[in-house]
Amino acid sequence: MEYPPIFQVVGYKKSGKTSTLEKLIHYGDQLGDRVAVIKHHGHTTPLDEAHRLNDSERLHESGAFITSVAGAEEVQMQMTSSLSLEKMVKWYSFLEPDLILVEGYKKAKYPKAVIIRKGEDLELLDLDNIQVVLTWEHNILINWPVPVYSIHDWAENIEELYSIIKGDHHSE
Repeated sequence: MEYPPIFQVVGYKKSGKTSTLEKLIHYGDQLGDRVAVIKHHGHTTPLDEAHRLNDSERLHESGAFITSVAGAEEVQMQMTSSLSLEKMVKWYSFLEPDLILVEGYKKAKYPKAVIIRKGEDLELLDLDNIQVVLTWEHNILINWPVPVYSIHDWAENIEELYSIIKGDHHSE
């Protein structure tokens, strides 16, 4: 089975992952892409109703044709068991999306954007397969070997970033 491009957006809590995904989904939707989203709930507590509706609904309203949240032995799709990211990617692939965006799952090896909110977050740069860095502080990572954008104005370069995400552009 051939998989569509898969791209992760990772960062710590309140770093801007969901807001970043909203803009990417909307852009892809405007291009006519069918964008699917898998969101990781990285806590051991079950998903509460507010969490289920809040982020997933935001991502769906941005244009994603399917979204799910997985974590704490449940998946938002009303299953009472967990699914690994790999199984969810395989399942999503049957729906023939043009792109699968993944929020979280930091340790997965898919191409990813890392969001650095503060200096303590720099440890995220040790993750595998980083293609893009978004940073809240302008003076962090000026000479990093992948494209680095400010979280405040990265959307001005959304065409280039979306090209990287879809695998049409390879960082040097």
